Amino acid sequence: MFRVVVRFGFICFLVFLLFDDVHAQNCSGACIDQMARFRLEDIKSRLLESMGMREPPEIDAFDLPPSAIKQMIEGMNEFDEMQDEEDAERTFIMAVHPSGVHDTLIAQFPVSLTTMLRKVLSAYLHISLHVGEPLPEPVPVTIIVREKLLNGKLGDVVATKNVEVQRSGNVVLKLNSRDVERTEPILGLYVIGMLNGRNIVMHPLEIRNSPNAMFMSLTLSSDSQSRRKRSPLVCKPEDHQPGCCLYDLTVDFQQMGWKFIIAPHKYNAYMCRGDCSVSQAHVSRSGHTRVAKTGIITRQVATGIQTMCCHPSEYVKFSIKSTGALALSYFQ
Repeated sequence: MFRVVVRFGFICFLVFLLFDDVHAQNCSGACIDQMARFRLEDIKSRLLESMGMREPPEIDAFDLPPSAIKQMIEGMNEFDEMQDEEDAERTFIMAVHPSGVHDTLIAQFPVSLTTMLRKVLSAYLHISLHVGEPLPEPVPVTIIVREKLLNGKLGDVVATKNVEVQRSGNVVLKLNSRDVERTEPILGLYVIGMLNGRNIVMHPLEIRNSPNAMFMSLTLSSDSQSRRKRSPLVCKPEDHQPGCCLYDLTVDFQQMGWKFIIAPHKYNAYMCRGDCSVSQAHVSRSGHTRVAKTGIITRQVATGIQTMCCHPSEYVKFSIKSTGALALSYFQ
């Protein structure tokens, strides 16, 4: 989601994500430059129309101090976070042992197709510690969560937590949402907490049908939020790729002379070229393989959504507060 803050009689917050169709078959170089010029002119017209203008206003300066602009932008970020929280859903994924793997200390979390498409707002790993007989006094133990790679080697540390252990119990570790959404496929998670030379963290193969099973709790954004915020694939002009391709296209308001735009000064509007039917060649070269954290299946294979290239714009209704001081316009 993107917003433009303007100063022209009132403050207007314009929210947009533009993935428009610009079709030209297999062109490159000068052709792409020409497409970019056409695309920019189209964007200018759309933005002016959305703000009820035919021409950009002749404004060269503002009476707003930098602190006021910063406060406005921070307010927009808080508004986004509030929307995410209101639309969020909680889901729980039980750990399983990956089939065909002999290592007992691996936890895999099978994710549904719907979950794979959602943006992860927060993630927690819930584990059980087995001590046996209670200890005379608490003992410090460091819990470490690492990735288990497809080649069997240990990968990055994704979480750690220091705890005091005296008897069996449960521990919750916060995971980084970016790690949960990471693109590289892995085999699973390896969780270790050593006490007297023994790993006391219970893994799926050790606790079948137990109420103390390892699981992950995820807070997910709504489907609409996920669609607005996921990142597109981008081709490079120098690659001379055939078929459907999405290219970067920077809209620089300062360069355009639109000084009435307070923030941002520029954004990436993208432009699309080519035949936009699903192409396996496009999939193989794009490398867009966002993966469920502990699975090997890619997002494209799981969902059939193999490219984000060349989606037409969809307009969501905009509203203006009764005071006339604030307008919100959404573009998807």
